[in-house]
Amino acid sequence: MNEPNTLIRVRDFIFSSQLNKLDLNKIAHGINKPLNELLLEFPHPEALAKRLLQLDFEELNAILDKNVFEKEGAVDSIILASISIFHAFETVSPFKNRFVKKLYPELYKTHLKLKLSLIEDHLSNNLTKGIKNGEYHQELAINEVLKKYIDRIKAIHSEKIMKTEHFTFSAIFHNIFEDYIKEVATSENWHYFRNRKQLIDALNFGK
Repeated sequence: MNEPNTLIRVRDFIFSSQLNKLDLNKIAHGINKPLNELLLEFPHPEALAKRLLQLDFEELNAILDKNVFEKEGAVDSIILASISIFHAFETVSPFKNRFVKKLYPELYKTHLKLKLSLIEDHLSNNLTKGIKNGEYHQELAINEVLKKYIDRIKAIHSEKIMKTEHFTFSAIFHNIFEDYIKEVATSENWHYFRNRKQLIDALNFGK
């Protein structure tokens, strides 16, 4: 079986077709896969919904893999994470799974909790590293900073935000990544970030 590949095809079809329910027969036809084969992988709609959310978590987990940032400084880690998220934005964007939120709200609620916990862990490690190596202000209240930015990240998963024309990576970058570095970094490292931002601008998502 090639479940990951099937999942991506299913997710893209649902998103492009704007289906309002997980009709496995229609989905199988849409991705040109026999229904009996699709049912072997996902025997019922909720099983498919669970795997789509799990895929979303796995993709974000791969981007925030601690091993990727082990040798990087705190500021560079945020830059690298933002670049990775930019390249994967079409898949890790919460917009992709908004239909699951509508159909299975409790399932989505549990998924979002796990996702935010993963992001919080990443930010906590980043803050600890930044304070330890002198990139960030020494007097930072880590828990307060975490709460502030987790609340902002949680907010972008709301229907109100996702329905606006401002739901773009550029907007998210300016409202979260850049604000975060500006708040926590020392003056020297904020200027370092601004200089490195030229790379981000070259990738067309810092404008």
